[in-house]
Amino acid sequence: READGRRVATDLARAQSLAAKVVRVECSPSGNRTTVYLASEERVELRDFGRAITAALKGRVDIRHVGVRDAAKAIGGVGPCGLQLCCNTFLTEFAPVSIRHAKDQGLALNPQRVSGVCGRLMCCLVYEDAFYRQQRALFPKQGRRVATPRGEGRVRDVDVLARTVRVVFPDGQSEAFTVDDVRAVAAPQGGREAPDDAKE
Repeated sequence: READGRRVATDLARAQSLAAKVVRVECSPSGNRTTVYLASEERVELRDFGRAITAALKGRVDIRHVGVRDAAKAIGGVGPCGLQLCCNTFLTEFAPVSIRHAKDQGLALNPQRVSGVCGRLMCCLVYEDAFYRQQRALFPKQGRRVATPRGEGRVRDVDVLARTVRVVFPDGQSEAFTVDDVRAVAAPQGGREAPDDAKE
């Protein structure tokens, strides 16, 4: 009954060009009550759809609107990491995710790289954020002058997971070092140190 109900609901949604996706259909054991779950980015007008689905399925029909994340949680799937979706396994609630989390973790701000199968920012960015914040405290900040086995240079970027620091030298060349091989150089007395290209 649930499979038939989902097929009917999907056909009706397409026929009415409804900007929503039928996620799941649940039927009560008695068969006289059906719940249809619809997912969409925005609220949609469901009055006509409600009348049509009630006439087609007969009995009482409840329509519940859910977000795209709830849809992914209900359907399940495999994330970019190759594992089953977090929302479908252990996440009990969705925390707000912002692009700042991706920036703090040094990820390329490419929507395809930071978005989950639901099309929203990946939930794992939130609960991995604390780890990155803790680890970044062990690294020199970008632009900071540091001493390396090759000499002094400035930090261009860091890789927290690889525990490496890429340093650019006055001759324009850059090289990656482990964080243990890099030591911050104190700024000159009297204020902030100027960039290399501003010094004569």
